[in-house]
Amino acid sequence: MNKTKEENQETNETTPPNTHTAKGKSHKKYKKYIYLILFVFLVPLFAFGWKIYDDKKTLERQEQLDLAVLCEYNYNIEDFQNFLSKYPSSTNCRKVKQRLAELNKLKAAWEEIASSQNANAFINFKNKYNDEHYARLCNLKLDTIDWQNALSANHPDAYQEYINRHPNGGFLYDAIEAKQQVAYMSITPMEASQIRSVCQQFFNAVEFNDTAVIRQLLASEVEKFMSYQQPNNDDIYKHINHKQQQHNFLTYLLHEEVTAQKDVNENNDKIFTTSFLVDQITTNERGEEKVDTLKTIMKMNKDYQIFSFSVEQI
Repeated sequence: MNKTKEENQETNETTPPNTHTAKGKSHKKYKKYIYLILFVFLVPLFAFGWKIYDDKKTLERQEQLDLAVLCEYNYNIEDFQNFLSKYPSSTNCRKVKQRLAELNKLKAAWEEIASSQNANAFINFKNKYNDEHYARLCNLKLDTIDWQNALSANHPDAYQEYINRHPNGGFLYDAIEAKQQVAYMSITPMEASQIRSVCQQFFNAVEFNDTAVIRQLLASEVEKFMSYQQPNNDDIYKHINHKQQQHNFLTYLLHEEVTAQKDVNENNDKIFTTSFLVDQITTNERGEEKVDTLKTIMKMNKDYQIFSFSVEQI
């Protein structure tokens, strides 16, 4: 039963080689090449695909950022136009176009009234369009228009009206200061009464050639009296006496309206400039009267003393 050593050796020599081992090695080598080929082609393809995907996502993110710029507070038409040029196929184009059309309409309407000085134009614009941005622009224009009107009127009531309309206006502090200044510079009823009294007293004194009263009414330094510059009292009295000697009888009648204006001098003291009409009635020896209407301008200091006096016939 047992084979001898020689028989086993003979059997080994006559058995053909194992072909399965060779084929396995060849197959493994083939698969290795396949994997290598797949790696060479698939990796770049995957990288290319990933780049496309990443670029798309980047573009989408950028689009969202650009879209966020086009918020309701953005009124820059160029931003909307740039978005439509950059993303012509965006799903947001319709919304952006609608907003762009609204902005163009608002801009065109605003340009029609932007330079107007008619307050009603801006009030009507606000009511019609009810747009927050343009409402602010309208309020700024109304603020400026009302301030210019207050300046033109230059009266405490006009400045107060501006303050009431624009409690947070751009010219609020200017209006408060101007109101105080104008109120200070406005002629009070007491001042107006005192000014008219001085005018009446002066012409009464001239009429009766009362030098004592005239001396009281004149300031210590007179800048001008008729044609005299820097006259002394003698010059003034001489002129009045000469006037009286030219006529037999002179009377003066002040017109009702006396216009006065208040100012301040270099020492910040009040001075008053008043103008009025006075009738100079001359009666000759035969009792005939002649009436000349004189325009009179007087300047008084804070003590209501006259430091400038001139008349002209009209």
